[in-house]
Amino acid sequence: MSSQEATFQKFDRQIGGHDRLLSVNDGFLIVKPCNSIEKIFYENSVLYPDFAEWIPKYYGSLQLQGVQSESNNLETIAQNVREEISSQQANVTGVDEAICIENLIYKFKKPCIMDLKLGTQLWGEDADEAKRQRMTKKSLESTSSSLGIRIVAYQVYRKSSDSFFNFTKEDSRKTTAKSIVSDLAEFFISEIPIDHRRIVIERFINDLESSLRVLEKQEIRLIGASLFFVYEGDPDTFAEALNKEQEQNHETKIYNNGYAEEEIEEDIEEEEGEEEEKEEQIEEEEDDTDSDYEDTYKITDLKVIDFAHSFFREGIGKDEGVLLGLNNTIKYFKQILNEEKYH
Repeated sequence: MSSQEATFQKFDRQIGGHDRLLSVNDGFLIVKPCNSIEKIFYENSVLYPDFAEWIPKYYGSLQLQGVQSESNNLETIAQNVREEISSQQANVTGVDEAICIENLIYKFKKPCIMDLKLGTQLWGEDADEAKRQRMTKKSLESTSSSLGIRIVAYQVYRKSSDSFFNFTKEDSRKTTAKSIVSDLAEFFISEIPIDHRRIVIERFINDLESSLRVLEKQEIRLIGASLFFVYEGDPDTFAEALNKEQEQNHETKIYNNGYAEEEIEEDIEEEEGEEEEKEEQIEEEEDDTDSDYEDTYKITDLKVIDFAHSFFREGIGKDEGVLLGLNNTIKYFKQILNEEKYH
């Protein structure tokens, strides 16, 4: 795309953070003003591929005069990004660059979203003593210190009114260790069928457990980072996406089983030419299937976001505060899944 084609608009589904996010063109990309720490974190994440699966895809960084990008299609996306950002947000002091990352709600029609702050430590290494004391007090006065998580905010789609229920930052300040399970449960009270709600919670639990296994082996500090949960809130779209997903899984299984059996029966020396032809056919069919699937909506997604104070460092060990938060989130989601009063 050319710089003339690149258009910026305010991203209106932001529920956490301080920097005003922008979306580019059709909304596939998010432009986020950032500091150098967050930019470096995204750049370094490629060295840790297991962890990189759990953060938004990174496409490059916008500078005052254009783009430094890891993908060619972004190289001319903007020539004057500071002016674009300035026109969309009130405060851009200190914004010298921004990162281009995946829009996590792009593949959803009516996304229900939640920002869940991770960890017990909320201040970064660059914080002065006054800020350290202030953020430590904030951690102690919320559920961050004791549980390793704090609800920032969430939005839940209600089809009957075609509107979103908002659990705001003000609401989250009232959350305690005693009320956090019921407050989290409210995030799943959308108007999709109960069996679909269970699928959502089960998938989030699986994702949380997978990310926990990765972070248990990672030397990292995720200070001020959040878990960002998304699920489809429109009942019809959810059902359609689930059916498409099941169809794709079934077709993939047939491909794998069918061609595996043929490979066993073949005489490799006599059938090399035919084998190559079949492999090409499989790739073409799977590409077609993947292409069809990419055009459909998603059901759930979970990523870790916001790395303005986060870093990788050899010898630092794992982030115990983040692991505490992940373990508690898993425990609470299992409780919500299994207790009838939350359905």
